Amino acid sequence: MVEEKQCNNHTEVLKKNGFSIYHQNICGLANKTSEIYAHLYPELPQVLCFTEHHLNYSQIENVTIANYNLGTSYCRKSFIKGGVFIYLHNTLDYEPVSVNELCIDKAMEVCAVKCKFLYSTFCILAFYRSPSSNFSLFITQLEAVINKIYKPNLLMIVCGDFNINYLEDNKMKQQLNYILQSFTLSSVVYFPTRSCTTTQTLIDNIFIDITKFENYLISPVFNGLCDHDGQLLFVHQKEISRERTNLNLKIIRTFNNCSLDDFKLSLSFETWETVFNAVDNNIDSVFNNFVDVYLQIFNASFPKRKFTNIFPPNNG
Repeated sequence: MVEEKQCNNHTEVLKKNGFSIYHQNICGLANKTSEIYAHLYPELPQVLCFTEHHLNYSQIENVTIANYNLGTSYCRKSFIKGGVFIYLHNTLDYEPVSVNELCIDKAMEVCAVKCKFLYSTFCILAFYRSPSSNFSLFITQLEAVINKIYKPNLLMIVCGDFNINYLEDNKMKQQLNYILQSFTLSSVVYFPTRSCTTTQTLIDNIFIDITKFENYLISPVFNGLCDHDGQLLFVHQKEISRERTNLNLKIIRTFNNCSLDDFKLSLSFETWETVFNAVDNNIDSVFNNFVDVYLQIFNASFPKRKFTNIFPPNNG
């Protein structure tokens, strides 16, 4: 029996009317498409995300899944295996999002696509990070990817195999949460996604902004195609009046222990060369150079974020 987590009891309504996305680290997709389709049929998700497909671009062009179109993909350039791609149901209008310039084999493998469903625009991002890669590089590139795409009115869903075990507390989990929560994205997977003989881990994950959805449903999918289980997510977006909805856009900075530590560390490494070696030794030039350097560090540690409050129509 498939275990399910939900925000209310309207499971069947959610499955029928919600937007659905399926993710799995497939450990090589070749010759597995028919089995995947059979396990998902008849409730076919709108979006299929696969990590570690182990294919190159020419091989991907020959992969077909009934009722789906290839939306976007990334294949490794210098190494074998790995890779990510996203398929979309042929009833959806979609547009690939260019993020290939931010990809790095093993450390940051990602693809993204926007699609329309009912009255909303979704952006789906699929990530893969190798456990042997540079984690700091991954975090840097992750923030760059989301910063490039993020908009307050966009329904963003981030999924993938991050190789970070969410069944236990660890520094990598804390750092990933710090970045994603700054964009109001939270993990919704609560069950193990990879099972070995003696261990279970939650390294495949899905992140959403739960405040933008009326409810959601997340469940594992056991198909036996590899040692990673799939995750199937249904979401139902909130109904918002189009006539008199007020959008209050704010620009905010986030201050917390992590960002403060980063700020202090950056200050400690600063040489202040432009301050102490000012050409004319003019006090105004020295002060302006100091302010320029200080603000560069400040803005890097506490970047501005766009935040939108959505107010219901005023019927009074």
